[in-house]
Amino acid sequence: MNVTNNTIKRIVFIIIVIGLAFLSVRIYKMKKSNAASQQKASATPVQVTKPTIQDVTHYEQFTGSTESVKAVDIRARVKGYLEKIAFKDGDFVKKGDLLFEIESQLYQADRDKAEAEVESAKANLDRAKLDYERVVQAVQDNAVSKQEVSRRKAEMDMANASLMAARATLDQAERNLSYTKIYSPTDGKVSSVTLMRATLSARQR
Repeated sequence: MNVTNNTIKRIVFIIIVIGLAFLSVRIYKMKKSNAASQQKASATPVQVTKPTIQDVTHYEQFTGSTESVKAVDIRARVKGYLEKIAFKDGDFVKKGDLLFEIESQLYQADRDKAEAEVESAKANLDRAKLDYERVVQAVQDNAVSKQEVSRRKAEMDMANASLMAARATLDQAERNLSYTKIYSPTDGKVSSVTLMRATLSARQR
């Protein structure tokens, strides 16, 4: 009976030792597997490149505004309704390009009237000269008095002065007519325009 108990105890002991050994092997394998997994997880791919040597420009940023080197204000010289704008905002124009047209009918009529007054003044001067020449000839024949000669001379001078005034009026009328077309004084880019067609353009001095 004692022999049997001892045998059983040995068998149980052997089984326990074998179980512990097997468990130790399993634990070792599990630790090794976990370590390998952690090593794989921690390995992050990294890009590698060769260093280069080059010049680097240092710069700074500031808040500011730009302004053109040359700016020209366009102003109307005569009064009238704006009939035409010959460009769009932001267009590039050249010197002499047409920009605006102001109604010209009134200024054309003034010019035509002034031209007619010049022709009338010329005719009056021609008649006054003929009258003066006649009285100069007549005074030599004692047909008229010297006072008449003086009067005719004054009339001729007045006719000449009237012609000069008429020509000055015509020059001004032609100048005003030319002001109804506004041209670019220089090459450049046109900024925004606040005027619209049929807007009354006030004369600027």
